[in-house]
Amino acid sequence: MAEYLIGEIIQRLRKQKGISQDELAGAILDRGHLSRIESGKTMPSKMTIEMLFERLGYDPKAFVDFYVDKETAEIQVMMDELNGHLRERRVLEADILITKLEMHRVFKGNKLYKQYLLVAKASNAITKKEPDGVFDILLEAVKITIPTFNEVDIEKYLLTKTDIEIINMIAIMHKNNGDLDRAINLMYFLKRGFDSRYMDNASKGTHYPLAIFNLTKYLSLAKRYREAIELCDIGMKLCIDISALRLLPLIALNKAYCLHEIEDDDSCEKLLRQAYYTCEMYGMLSTRRKIKVYAKSKLDIDLGKCI
Repeated sequence: MAEYLIGEIIQRLRKQKGISQDELAGAILDRGHLSRIESGKTMPSKMTIEMLFERLGYDPKAFVDFYVDKETAEIQVMMDELNGHLRERRVLEADILITKLEMHRVFKGNKLYKQYLLVAKASNAITKKEPDGVFDILLEAVKITIPTFNEVDIEKYLLTKTDIEIINMIAIMHKNNGDLDRAINLMYFLKRGFDSRYMDNASKGTHYPLAIFNLTKYLSLAKRYREAIELCDIGMKLCIDISALRLLPLIALNKAYCLHEIEDDDSCEKLLRQAYYTCEMYGMLSTRRKIKVYAKSKLDIDLGKCI
């Protein structure tokens, strides 16, 4: 795919969805800049292109993997390394890399990279159980791309991957602060946003199952078990339909927990066995271990020797 076609693709997809240039540009860039991108007069940064495709509901990897210059590639390597530290909860390494990226010239003055680093800081602080100031960091981050952000209006926004990540983290903060109802409502707003707009399967597989997983977890904590079970069924079917299997066993575990709480242990055991062997098939050892421990502690059943 030639680079100069990227603006034409953005324009065509935007018009197909009936989205105006003002709506798509939002706070990411001004309308004139988007117009120049669409006309092929300018090529924006890789991060800007990614966010535009995410707002349109498409997985940006299908369009922008070819657009990586040497400096962008170097930055992406550092960001991938930081993401790995955050995922594996290596807090000291994450702090060091966050500081290093803050000093990089590309990150200075670029609001999208600033948003990325704010989210990284918030994520690391949550892992370290240092909640002071995290909520303010998350609000600052989300208002970079959604200046008028309001929780009840989430389904109206064209969300990027980072926006969705921030909303999930805000819900975590509500839950940790004891406001479970607010966390539940926030995730319902996010779910309705997914239901009301088009997303390709790659994007939906990344974001929608995670929203269902978190929502059912919060519902179970609120003892709204039957409501959670219904949503788990939706989430599990979605995972299967679009081949997004990484969260399937965890959503199944949420459902099994709810089944146990309503005293349907036969269905609970059957589901745990299915989830356990799904994990074994796909090499998801950490999730398999969680399922094994839960089955032993709640039902006193041994799902097999855990590696």
